[in-house]
Amino acid sequence: MADPFIVKDDNMFYIFYEEFTGKYRHFGGADIGLLSSEDGERWKRVGIVLHEPFHLSFPNVFQWKGEWYMIPEADASRQLRLYKATNFPTHWQCIHTYNLGRYADPMIYIKGDIVYLWINSYLEGDNLRLLYSDNLLQDWKEHPCSPIRTKGNDTRPAGTIN
Repeated sequence: MADPFIVKDDNMFYIFYEEFTGKYRHFGGADIGLLSSEDGERWKRVGIVLHEPFHLSFPNVFQWKGEWYMIPEADASRQLRLYKATNFPTHWQCIHTYNLGRYADPMIYIKGDIVYLWINSYLEGDNLRLLYSDNLLQDWKEHPCSPIRTKGNDTRPAGTIN
């Protein structure tokens, strides 16, 4: 288990996480698993909630305009993919693929009407980049302060910004 993202919906707590499944011989392979809790102390394993034929990790789960979304790290697919909950928290459908190149550990932060996307372009020089838009699905622009950090292991996002 790795990369936990904790969210609360009504009176339930959920931890979405990378669960190693070994679906790839060479890379190890992982899916997105889920734990649930009524009190935030006692947890039960719900199971795998997102499975693809490629490695998934870093399940960034968030709400936008009243709906639940997830942007997991899916670099093995060579895509940055957006999933929407069709039945939160256990059913997800890929609804959009971004044309932003290959990136790791995508992290969404929403403030007001602006959606910020932090992405690590370690495949293009190990940089932490920041993009923004007023629409989760399109019109991404590079922030004037981007890249935020360059060349180093500390350029990867490490969870939700609160």
